[in-house]
Amino acid sequence: MTYIIVDTANTFFRARHIVKDNNPDTKVGLAMHIILNSVKKAWTDFDGAHVVFCLEGRSWRKDHYKKYKANRAVARAALTEREQEADQIFWESYDTFCDFIKDKTNCTVLQHKQLEADDLIAGWIQQHPQDEHVIISSDSDFAQLIAPNVKQYNSISNTLTTTEGYFTDKGAAIVGK
Repeated sequence: MTYIIVDTANTFFRARHIVKDNNPDTKVGLAMHIILNSVKKAWTDFDGAHVVFCLEGRSWRKDHYKKYKANRAVARAALTEREQEADQIFWESYDTFCDFIKDKTNCTVLQHKQLEADDLIAGWIQQHPQDEHVIISSDSDFAQLIAPNVKQYNSISNTLTTTEGYFTDKGAAIVGK
């Protein structure tokens, strides 16, 4: 069985930053398109059998390292009023998307109040060692999980990471990465 595992917040928010239009509704719409298209592409290209969406919780790391992701609060505080409004629209849209996948699909949705999506993804793979896994994320931290049965598809750059290296969506090796 091949699981398509989605680092949901990463994929949704990275998509937001590649959209050039400043209209919040356009950014949200295109982010929705990108995340759903990413799942469809991975499903088709890797013969997916089931989709697993992993959602964020409050990281346990913050209890042990106070500076963990502290720069994000600083960046949010520096946003203009217009940027804060757009950010709020985006977060609300993300929450609506998460409610949709939980309530209206047959996908597995994982979330734990003290775990990040990265932790849930690693745990899922550990619990399903005989299966194939394709992680949809642009987070380079997943390099440590790459194995013969684990690949990473970066839908933002349209690249694939495997034990054999880095590849374009056309299968060409990416040299120097």
